[in-house]
Amino acid sequence: MKGWQQHHAHLGLEFLVRNSTESEHRELLTKMERLPFMWSSGAGRGNFLSEFFIPLEYYSETFQYLSEALVKSRGRTEFYIGDQANALSFTIPTQLYDKEADAWVVNADDTLAKFKNLVLKVEGK
Repeated sequence: MKGWQQHHAHLGLEFLVRNSTESEHRELLTKMERLPFMWSSGAGRGNFLSEFFIPLEYYSETFQYLSEALVKSRGRTEFYIGDQANALSFTIPTQLYDKEADAWVVNADDTLAKFKNLVLKVEGK
């Protein structure tokens, strides 16, 4: 696991489209999935939410794309930019396929140990 927000190389961005329909959710999801920086998306009860971690060198182009992709929802869209000064994001290991075993492998103990190590680094211990 690797924490990658502390160096300010990425911009954390969330947007919420309120009062959206299911067909609008599908359309928005299709548009958002085109961006390689999408971290997560979800919809329910008339709202659509998407979260991105955008490399700083691509923020201008990404905002241009989002502006065009969200034109139908203007007035119902809220953007949130997170303060990255104390932010930390990580993912679980993604190389979980063991070619020799020809199977997917999840080592929970190894993942937990890496996470605990990361916490110690963040806390400066």
